[in-house]
Amino acid sequence: MDEDLFPHNLSLKDSIEFQDKLAAKLITEDSFNENFETVGAAIMHTRGDFITISVATFKTDKELKNFQLLDKNVVREKAPFAAVPGLESFRDGAMLTKVLRGFTKPDFWFIEGHGINHPHRLGLASHVGLAVDMPTIAVSRDFIAGHIQTIDGKDAIVENGEILGAVMKSGMLKLYVAPGHKISWQTALELAKKSTKSNYPEPLKVVQQNLVNELSRVVK
Repeated sequence: MDEDLFPHNLSLKDSIEFQDKLAAKLITEDSFNENFETVGAAIMHTRGDFITISVATFKTDKELKNFQLLDKNVVREKAPFAAVPGLESFRDGAMLTKVLRGFTKPDFWFIEGHGINHPHRLGLASHVGLAVDMPTIAVSRDFIAGHIQTIDGKDAIVENGEILGAVMKSGMLKLYVAPGHKISWQTALELAKKSTKSNYPEPLKVVQQNLVNELSRVVK
């Protein structure tokens, strides 16, 4: 675990300054294998004092139409400390990074959560992307930063003239897709769209179902 990237003993002021420092290191241009063959997905859920993390990797094709499961894991652990609103990635990111490092690296990750579309440009997908030094795409259902502006026919998320991501309308859902790390907002949106058959990117649907199955088992 990267304690230097996930300190939890900072003051609120120092934590925000630390977020800003890390956000400046993010790469929001495409810096990954465009001839990708594998993809990963991760989702987290907090219930009471416990956090459940569901992760899987898949072999896929260039069009992201087929996904063959390569590996999966569901981990349930007691939260080491309470998260501060807006600073959740200091806790959750450390836990998720530890789990991701147990997998053979895919070409990129889908992570449910925010990326640079965050008040301090460092949501979960960005924080974790820096820690594992891998391309990450953030997919979330919550809008927490910027405003919507039509750019090149797309509903972009914009703040202070900077594009932070885009809206992806999928069935009845409105999803917010953004770069986490090492990927552009345009490519993040394209890959999220390609991987979606109905409502949600397929890799995230699989890990979500695995998480639901684990939670159902635990509460029985």
